Amino acid sequence: MNFIIFDLEWNQERNEADPNKKILPFEVIEIGAVKLDSHKNQIGSFSKLIKPFVYTKMHPITKKMLHLQVEDLNQEDYFVDSMNEFLEWCGKDYTF
Repeated sequence: MNFIIFDLEWNQERNEADPNKKILPFEVIEIGAVKLDSHKNQIGSFSKLIKPFVYTKMHPITKKMLHLQVEDLNQEDYFVDSMNEFLEWCGKDYTF
């Protein structure tokens, strides 16, 4: 069995007063992961930027922390396709 250790980066709304976006307070914009074998040796890595669907402007704090612009993300795949790619990379026999 392999072990998957992953990290998600998020963006959020710049204007917290917008009641329409309270349902989804954050949106994933990056998936990063490493794959370890049963002896905890690294056997793979995964990194994928994700095109925003809900929050099309980068929150200033997110921009500062990640050194990313929305333009960097606009050429990427949306979350569903990115997540499918990630799960395919995980393989058949894994645990998070």
